[in-house]
Amino acid sequence: MADFSPGIRSNWNPQGVPGALRGISIGGPTGWYGDNTWARHLQVNAVRNNSEGLPAPCLELKHWGFWRFRWAVNVGNRSVTVYMKQAENATPRPKLIIKANPDVRLAADTEQSAGASTGWVAVTKSFVATATGVVWVELWNLSYAPWSSAFFDRITTT
Repeated sequence: MADFSPGIRSNWNPQGVPGALRGISIGGPTGWYGDNTWARHLQVNAVRNNSEGLPAPCLELKHWGFWRFRWAVNVGNRSVTVYMKQAENATPRPKLIIKANPDVRLAADTEQSAGASTGWVAVTKSFVATATGVVWVELWNLSYAPWSSAFFDRITTT
C-alpha cells in the first residue's frame, strides 16, 4: 500500500510546488449531459458553458442553487458587476447577493436581481466598506423549472 503521508510535497511533484484543489470528481468521466469532460464536481450544477458568454465561455448554473466566491475588499466604496442571462424571460430572475460581514461594516445582505430579458443583463451592487476584509458574493439561479439554466459572465469588482 502506498504511503500518502508526505501530502502535496510528495515525490509525485519533484519541484516541490504546492498544489491547489480545483474540484472534486464524484463518479466517472462524465459531465452533466454524459459527455467525457470529468466535469461532475462537488457542486454538480455549476459548469463551464463553451457556447454562451461575452465571449464564451461562461459560468452556467443548470438548476436552482448558487455559486459563490470570496471577495477581498479595502476601505471605501466597493461594487461588483456581473452579466447575467436566463433563456426564459420569467420570474424569478437570476440574482447577485453580497453576504453580510460585520468586520467590514456590512450589517445585512445586499442583493440585486437581473432585469427582465432573454439576453445579457449587467447587474451591479455596491456598498461602503469601513474596514478591510472579505465578503462572500453569491450568484443565484432561482428558477425551479426543469433544465432552466442561468448564465454568469464578466465578473468585475472595484
